Amino acid sequence: MANDIQERMAYRPDEAARVIGCSRDLIFKLLASGELKGWHIGAARLISADEIRRFIREREQTADAGGA
Repeated sequence: MANDIQERMAYRPDEAARVIGCSRDLIFKLLASGELKGWHIGAARLISADEIRRFIREREQTADAGGA
């Protein structure tokens, strides 16, 4: 294959948990509260890589501002 390494565009909740470094349960709580946005394709729940980046960036900004 010419392009063996491709950036992931979306993750399932267990994969997103590993990327962020938290539990799968926390991912589902964040999805339920709307703090993290995802969508369904059939029975599969997906979270975009851009959404994960946004979520992390917002938490970093809160931490830099002295928030919790």
